[in-house]
Amino acid sequence: MTLGFWGFTTIDSELLFPHICIPLKQQVMFQVIWELKVKFREREKFEQFYDPKGEWVEFLSKSPDYQGTDILESGEGDGIFLVIDEWQSEEAFNEFVKNRKPDYDLLEEKAKTASRTKKRIFINVNPQKE
Repeated sequence: MTLGFWGFTTIDSELLFPHICIPLKQQVMFQVIWELKVKFREREKFEQFYDPKGEWVEFLSKSPDYQGTDILESGEGDGIFLVIDEWQSEEAFNEFVKNRKPDYDLLEEKAKTASRTKKRIFINVNPQKE
C-alpha cells in the first residue's frame, strides 16, 4: 500500500510489524484511515492492540465484510502511525458500527489509552475494477 501524503513514507508493514500484516480477503472498496500519535512507552501496548490476534482486529473480524487492517509508521520516528481499516463497502462499515456501537465506542476509547491522539483523517472509497 502506498500513501504519499502528509510526509509519510511507504514502508513494508511486514518489516515494521511482522505480526501485523493482514492479507486482504478480496478487493477493498472502502478504507477508514486513522492517525495515531503513539506514546513512546505505550508502543508495545499499541502493537498488541492492533495485532491480528489483538482486540481491534478480532472485533472487526466479526463482520464478513471486514477486509483487514494495515499499519504505516511515519518515517520521522515521531510515533505517528496510520491505521487503515479496509472494508468491502462503506455501508458494511457503517452498519457494523451502528449494530455494535457500545462495543465499538469502548474499543475506540481503549485504543486512545496507548496514544496521545487518535483521529479519523481520511475515508477512501475505491471504485471496483473489472
